[in-house]
Amino acid sequence: MGVKVVKGSETHSIYAPIIISTAGVYNTFLRLLPEAVASKSYFYKIAKDMKPASAAMSIFVGLVNYPDLKSFNFNPRTNSCFAHVLNVTKERT
Repeated sequence: MGVKVVKGSETHSIYAPIIISTAGVYNTFLRLLPEAVASKSYFYKIAKDMKPASAAMSIFVGLVNYPDLKSFNFNPRTNSCFAHVLNVTKERT
């Protein structure tokens, strides 16, 4: 058992007794695995019945010694609030 990874024009095979996919149930069982392999899994029928949907993730970050954080404005179109956070010195974090 294993996976094939394509990088440019090269294909590499990686063999392992257990494969963990972070591509999600739908993509793993309907796009990545061959149907002959995927159809043996309990999750195959679940994946076939799924409809693609959006996903979201929240990250909570705590920064010590950074009082300006209370007033920064997040603009989802430009992520402009992160420009000054990324430029902060090591001593201020």
